Amino acid sequence: MGPQKHYQKWSTGLYGQNAAKIEGRDSCCVNCFLYCILSHCLLCACLAKGKRKDLRHKYDLPHEPCGDFCVHCFCSPCSVCQEARELEFRAKMAPAQFVTNAPPQQVMMM
Repeated sequence: MGPQKHYQKWSTGLYGQNAAKIEGRDSCCVNCFLYCILSHCLLCACLAKGKRKDLRHKYDLPHEPCGDFCVHCFCSPCSVCQEARELEFRAKMAPAQFVTNAPPQQVMMM
């Protein structure tokens, strides 16, 4: 047996990870489970459209190229990739959080 190979991490997430980021959660288990169950009935678009809507509202994005349900129903792999790229882009563009202290109060002397 040769040396163990060290793999790099994926740079973007899958649907459940995207949904967890949109919701502000750490775990993607529930979203992944629901997507898996609903995909067998071709209903995963019903679940995913809500997350896409949340993402659009959060970042003021338009309905493009069509409504959220249609995008996930007919272009599911592409829509999941687009949402992952958008989340990654927005995370990089987030302004740095700085803590500022107010200047000391000035007193005018006469």
